[in-house]
Amino acid sequence: MPSIATEYIAPRYAERFQCIGPECEDTCCAGWEVLIDASHYKKLKRRMDASPEERADFRRGIRRNRGSDKSDAKFALIVLDDRAECGFFGQDRLCSVHKRYGSELLSDTCAIYPRHVALAGARVELTARISCPEVARQLLLSNDALELGDIEPSRLERRTVHASCDLAGGDPYTVALDAVRSAILGLLADATYPLSSRLAFVACFADQITPFYHRGVDKLDEPRLTSATAEQAHPEVRRQMHEDFEDIVVPQGMAASLVLRVLGSRMRLGAGSLGRLIADILARPDVPLAADSDGLDRPTAERALATYEQSKLRWLPAHGARVDQYFGNYAMNYFLQEWYTSSPSVSDHARSLFLRMAALRFLLFAHPSIAFCPPDATHAEMGARLDRVAVEVFYKFARGVEHNADFLRRMEADVTVRTSSLAHALFLVKF
Repeated sequence: MPSIATEYIAPRYAERFQCIGPECEDTCCAGWEVLIDASHYKKLKRRMDASPEERADFRRGIRRNRGSDKSDAKFALIVLDDRAECGFFGQDRLCSVHKRYGSELLSDTCAIYPRHVALAGARVELTARISCPEVARQLLLSNDALELGDIEPSRLERRTVHASCDLAGGDPYTVALDAVRSAILGLLADATYPLSSRLAFVACFADQITPFYHRGVDKLDEPRLTSATAEQAHPEVRRQMHEDFEDIVVPQGMAASLVLRVLGSRMRLGAGSLGRLIADILARPDVPLAADSDGLDRPTAERALATYEQSKLRWLPAHGARVDQYFGNYAMNYFLQEWYTSSPSVSDHARSLFLRMAALRFLLFAHPSIAFCPPDATHAEMGARLDRVAVEVFYKFARGVEHNADFLRRMEADVTVRTSSLAHALFLVKF
């Protein structure tokens, strides 16, 4: 690790996570580029040289990286089979390498996923990737999922760190990470208000501090930052912002256009569970599904939006609090795991969140299992169905968008161009 860790923390959902193996509805061994670091490549090669059969398995399942991006961390790659699955993924839906030799011979990628480890100063923060269905379940369905607590260092599978920053000095944009992020998480956790208002609080705070607090700023203006944080924490300020936000009527067509543009663009990429999910949601037997250069064809878009709006009207009155929990936990985990310092400003980081959440809301309510739920379903049956679909939608979206760096960059650039300010982007919150 870059420095000596003295504190180890994790939210409850990450602490509770355990791989459920063959019981999982998907596999982390399919469709992705799985890297093998040099150390574990050599260890596994030595073990599999013991017999002709294992030697052949090794040569068939792993190839050396001969590209210009070769490094110790990206020394080799798993060869995917005709089903785009890892060649070591067995019929029993278990890893044959793990079964034969144990976790110590797994590559860092395989051993660590879906865990995400960050080092903030001397504090290690363990979270987990929602692209794993079981992580999605633990994050979305537990009301205490984001409660932070101490963990034992032994909970870390390897010494790999995915992100790190120096909180003691240096970059002014980085040293205030704890204070700014804590303020944002406090705004999102204020269950006195509906989630849409809490997101508006975050937007207002980000808009207030961005002029003097952003990447490349020469000096940290602590008095202004402290003042802005205190102002946003004041109960009367929040009450007034909530009332003002409730009164705003936003043009839904703008949000719909942006969301469908993103989903149409992702669908055209084809392969992957998200692409198939989008196609399933938008497909209709008597209308050919098509996407043009700016998203979806007009009949498909209009039909999809009508389905989405009707579905919201049916589900939100009885299950709105549950939906707020999904998205509230997702938003808090976003700021906890994806540090805003990875974006040019807190405003840019919030804007990306708003677009992701709007796309997720559309996928949730337009999903056939939700939009066409039997009218005689009981409240309990509807709740169970909603939970199941939420897990599916969130983990597939993470796989198709949040793990696709190039597409994510294009998506974020698009929302920046099409929303002239963070306040303008708030229409996504009300979509």
